[in-house]
Amino acid sequence: MSLGLNTRARVFQKTGGKCFYCGCDLDFKTYHIDHFIPKSNNGKGGDNLVPSCSDCNLYKGRLSVDEFREKIENSIYSSIKGRMINKYFHLNNSKIKFYFEEADNIGDL
Repeated sequence: MSLGLNTRARVFQKTGGKCFYCGCDLDFKTYHIDHFIPKSNNGKGGDNLVPSCSDCNLYKGRLSVDEFREKIENSIYSSIKGRMINKYFHLNNSKIKFYFEEADNIGDL
């Protein structure tokens, strides 16, 4: 996606330079811009753009937020690798909470 520097800066500042989904620190030069509501579901406009790390953006793809959450949860709790991670990190089948759902500093969507 090719956007102007002002738009990239505005999107980056929505979360103070953190990934909208996982909360990791982003590099301004390399961060991805995601459509919170996928373009395939008529998610258009600047207010729909959120900053994302490449991992979250590429894994989410065209999914809605709820579908993205389900995809992550299924990958954790259904594969042997995921079950091992669950055991060692004591996730206890808890629901995934995204950064934007818990942070106080998120700008308007």
